Amino acid sequence: MTDKPKVLVSGWYGASNIGDELLLGAVAAWVADAGGELTIISLNPLHTAQVYGVAAVDFHNLGEIASVLADCDLFVMGGGGIFQDHHPFNITALYDATALDIAQYARPFYLARQYGVKTLILAHGVGPLMSHDAQEVVRDVFTLADFVSVRDVHSEALLRKIGVTRELLVAADPGWFAASEVVRTSLVSKTDNDTPAEKRKLALIIREWNKDQDWEEKLVSALNSRLPENWSCVWFAFQNSLDETRAGSDKPFLGKLSASLDPRISYEIIDHIAVSDVVNAINECDAVLSMRLHGSILSLALGKPCAFLEYDDKMTQAHNMAHVPEDLRLDLRRPLSAYERIIEKLTDNQVDWVIDAQVLQTLQNSALAHRDVLIRALELVRGGGEKRRRWSSHNLDWMSVWLQELIWQKRTIERASVHAHDLLGYRDFQLHKKDLELNELKQSLQNLQQQMAELDKEVQKHKQQSAEFESLFHKQQQQTAAVTLKARELHDAEHERHHFEQKFLTMQETVVSLQQALGAQTTQLQELESAKQKTGTKMSGSLQNLTRKIQRATYLLQNGGPRALLSALRVRRQMLLSQQMPLPVITPSESMTQVEVDHALFEAAAKLRDEEIVIFASHAFQSLGGHHRPAQLARAALSAGHRVIYITQAQSDRSNSFAAQQCAGLSQLCLSELSVEKLFSQLSENSVVLNFVLDSNVLAYLQFAQNRGLKVFLESTYLLNDPLVVSAPLFAEMASVVSAICVASTQTAAHIATVTNTPTLCIEMAASHTYFDIYRNYQAPHQYQGVSGTKAIVFAPGEESNVDWAYVERIASLNPQITFFLLGAFNHSESFPANIVILPEECLNNANALIAHSDLLLSPFSKSIAGKTGLPQGIYAGAFLNKPIISSQEVNASQLNNFLYLPEAEVLGDTSGRFPAILKNDLFVSQNSWLARLEALVPAVSRHDVSVVILIHNNASIIARCLETLQQHCGAYIKEVIVVDNASSDGGAELVEQQFPEVKLIRNPENGCSSGRNLGAAHATGKYITFFDSDQWFTGASGFAEALSILERHASVGVIGWNAGWFDATRTDLGGMIADYCPNRAMNPQAIRDGYRSDIGFLGTSGFFMHRSVFDAIEGFDTFYDPTCFEDTDLCFQIRALGMEISFRDLSGIRHQPHQTTGADSGSDKYKALFLRNSAYFKGKWKHKPEYFVDYSN
Repeated sequence: MTDKPKVLVSGWYGASNIGDELLLGAVAAWVADAGGELTIISLNPLHTAQVYGVAAVDFHNLGEIASVLADCDLFVMGGGGIFQDHHPFNITALYDATALDIAQYARPFYLARQYGVKTLILAHGVGPLMSHDAQEVVRDVFTLADFVSVRDVHSEALLRKIGVTRELLVAADPGWFAASEVVRTSLVSKTDNDTPAEKRKLALIIREWNKDQDWEEKLVSALNSRLPENWSCVWFAFQNSLDETRAGSDKPFLGKLSASLDPRISYEIIDHIAVSDVVNAINECDAVLSMRLHGSILSLALGKPCAFLEYDDKMTQAHNMAHVPEDLRLDLRRPLSAYERIIEKLTDNQVDWVIDAQVLQTLQNSALAHRDVLIRALELVRGGGEKRRRWSSHNLDWMSVWLQELIWQKRTIERASVHAHDLLGYRDFQLHKKDLELNELKQSLQNLQQQMAELDKEVQKHKQQSAEFESLFHKQQQQTAAVTLKARELHDAEHERHHFEQKFLTMQETVVSLQQALGAQTTQLQELESAKQKTGTKMSGSLQNLTRKIQRATYLLQNGGPRALLSALRVRRQMLLSQQMPLPVITPSESMTQVEVDHALFEAAAKLRDEEIVIFASHAFQSLGGHHRPAQLARAALSAGHRVIYITQAQSDRSNSFAAQQCAGLSQLCLSELSVEKLFSQLSENSVVLNFVLDSNVLAYLQFAQNRGLKVFLESTYLLNDPLVVSAPLFAEMASVVSAICVASTQTAAHIATVTNTPTLCIEMAASHTYFDIYRNYQAPHQYQGVSGTKAIVFAPGEESNVDWAYVERIASLNPQITFFLLGAFNHSESFPANIVILPEECLNNANALIAHSDLLLSPFSKSIAGKTGLPQGIYAGAFLNKPIISSQEVNASQLNNFLYLPEAEVLGDTSGRFPAILKNDLFVSQNSWLARLEALVPAVSRHDVSVVILIHNNASIIARCLETLQQHCGAYIKEVIVVDNASSDGGAELVEQQFPEVKLIRNPENGCSSGRNLGAAHATGKYITFFDSDQWFTGASGFAEALSILERHASVGVIGWNAGWFDATRTDLGGMIADYCPNRAMNPQAIRDGYRSDIGFLGTSGFFMHRSVFDAIEGFDTFYDPTCFEDTDLCFQIRALGMEISFRDLSGIRHQPHQTTGADSGSDKYKALFLRNSAYFKGKWKHKPEYFVDYSN
């Protein structure tokens, strides 16, 4: 008697056959649950032991098997269709260890009986058995076994027919139970944010079968003629052996079938060896055609639309038990037309049959009968039962068998020896071939040496002649140069004299002005110095800023004179003006019709993205200053290179919005003047439709879009202000024809799920990172003039009904020293304390400046608002500008800093004490921009062909932000990220290694931008290379899409970049205007219409995209410029020298915290000296290309 019975199981294990491994998993679990200790006979024992965590022995090592049986309590022949004579099945193979024969499986059985071990034949499928030998062996084994169960009535009938009279348990294949367990425990669930596949997938679980003719040709022909364009083939190698010397594989056969497919059909071959991986791969497919028993069982358990190829009775029996309809079952001998009908049904949504849940449950329960047989056998051996017989000899001569085993091993060694000799022979052949080639080369070398000697004589003659001609040419050239130089000197002297006179007069005026300004500044400094104790660090900052300005003015006078100083002042003025300027607009002529104006606006922006965005809007575009979801998503789409059609319900909405705002690429239409034909005639099949309104007139548009295969979303955020809307019949109709319902919170998603089966997509509120921009300097609003003390602002456009007015009044009354400005709340009629100011609606157009110049943001909202619509807009706006935020409601927002939850209004006192340190909200901004929300609706298609190269030099404090946001948003485009550490000493390289192990870290022993980027490019393997700086970070991936679109559509463009600059002809050091200081970041109407502009001087390597071949065609970065300055400008000139354009676009989603990498704003003498050194070298290197030095003023 033993408390832990030892079990040895044998079958087609370790092959690896997915069906047999599925059954083995069930047996292993049953034995473990029953307290048994399992050992497995496997074709690959090492792999089997690793997978199941138990001991395993080699299938062909009878000595090892005998050793296990000597201390074994139960021998189990595991389930499957082993006993059949599709393969050789001969009695003589019992004695021949070298024979590949089904009879091999009986040898361990007979050995177990000789040892007196109890035997169990578990869940077998039997047949066909056509030969006499096969019938004899099967009758003997099934008669002698102590326990027997089979998986279908056909197997029972065949056993009775060949003479087995014993009791037989018949139950469903254990795979029915095992499949449900694998699906339950291993399936990786899909989420709403999963990127949709480009094509739908047809799973093909096919095996090699030579007993029927021409079926493979019929299958491939049906696929070629009937598989739609939007479908691809996924072949499953259910038999995928780890060692093909022990067991075959389906892959070569599937490869042959794939090679016969039409070139239009894309395909892949899945060759997983883990059952769970195969289950997840099948689940990712949209339909299944199965020719394997357990492939059918797994597909049915997953609830997939299925059809089946039947090649023998075991398939037929299983499908009968599952009640599969006849029109989904295909005998291999059927004509081609039957194959074509099956493919059409699977790919045209004609298969609406799935296995009945009750039938599936019945099959699973039936399969457990096999488990009960196993448990009874274990209980018998655990309880003692008959006393085990040891070494009782029967008719089988095991000594001969073991001798045959030695023969098998000897033949294995012989095969290895032959292979080794073949390799040696091939090596000798290669060496001989090399010797012959060497002799030929030696002979060729001798011939070349003779020819060289003859050529040397000729060269000497020509050298003498050339020297004579060259001497004569130099004399003529010197004479010509002397005359030209003399004329130029005379002209330059006259011009310089006149210029000097004008410059001297201007300089005199400038010096007088500077002296006056310096006197005024000196007086101001004295006053500030006396107030130093009072103003503290503010005084220090003012002094530093003033000192920097004076140093900058002196530097400009030294390197360009008064003209350079005046030019710099002009640039500064342009920068300030550009931050207040609106986007460029089109001015329609009086002769243009409204249709022509709409078309001109729509065409006024380049279409860089394939997806047009159609918005049925709940608000006019410029309503509430554009601070509402439809307008914000539209603006994000326009900036990302999409074209947008914005449809409002009333003509007045369109007219008011049109007068207030014209945007290139935006077509504003009125629903009452529109038709389905008119709208969709302007769109491609890549368009995305977003509906914000519950209007029966919109339903036809949504239905058409769904029928055409467009992505359609119902935006419910504003609709759910009325809680009864979800029960409206129109809401249900719209929900039935959309791809998903957009909600602003998970609580709303749960509520929607109770009334409709349509999927939901959580698109929370957000803010615009380009409008609420922490890196911009906003002009102080005149509304704040004369206001002393703390300024608090409530920002609530469109959210007036959700404001807790009692809280506002209470906190204002308790804090009279604070002025509370209400922005976006206009209709509240109650009287307020005197320190509450309601700003007019037009102030919404200046919301960014009002919030930027406030001291804190107050978010006084009712408790229910966050659950329904997510965070209020004000929290996002305040967080984007790093403002302290006081909220009446607690919120759960990742990465949100400077937030104070104040449930009850109270005296605030000195608010600086409430927020002792203002922390950055960069990661919150990265996750919550409107661009990121748009990309959730229009996700990028994975392409992974861009190598990203980033340098660090003592940038440990910022590189994590760069990498984290890059990977979060841009992974679909990136093949690899390469960080080059330029001799850092702050632990930045170690930080990258520890926190970002997937990033390639390359160490550069020097601090050089050129050498570092060259090193990064040398390790890059992508089709494209892009360079970023470590002080950049990301709010979306659209910038990648825009840049790659430009490079792919315009072969003339050699590089596209995010940061452009021009030269200033008035300066001698090559300084000048950059895009940051230009209106609309240098995107003028022409650039918007073309998508980019090439009339620039140079690009910075902060967002610098180029094809790998372009980088290989130039010399790379010139290391003379190390550590920095002009290396990127030089690279641009190299690309321009190839005849290619260097082009600029304000790429979406790229943020830049200035001067964190090189210290370029330090104003140090060392940096100035480096700048001047490199500018002089650069001018000398490219002086022969004056046309490259593009001046912004031109």
